[in-house]
Amino acid sequence: MSVTDHDKLSLRAFQIWEAAGRPAGRDLEHWLQAELELSILPESQKTKPSRVKKAAAEKPVVAKGEKAAPKADAPRRGKTTKKA
Repeated sequence: MSVTDHDKLSLRAFQIWEAAGRPAGRDLEHWLQAELELSILPESQKTKPSRVKKAAAEKPVVAKGEKAAPKADAPRRGKTTKKA
């Protein structure tokens, strides 16, 4: 069974309605929001579930105020002191 555009819109509008706390009387607003969201997505994402980009998933998370560790194979920059 194929999923039609109407089915996709209906599902997205339902998700928006639930996320908003299931308010009464805002069905048109939720439907139009679903239409907008689905119309601006690239064609490749309209039929496929959202995916996390591999590069973003592999990017290390660094806490605010901390510096990321340098890459193991990258040379360090700055002054080097040699002790004799």
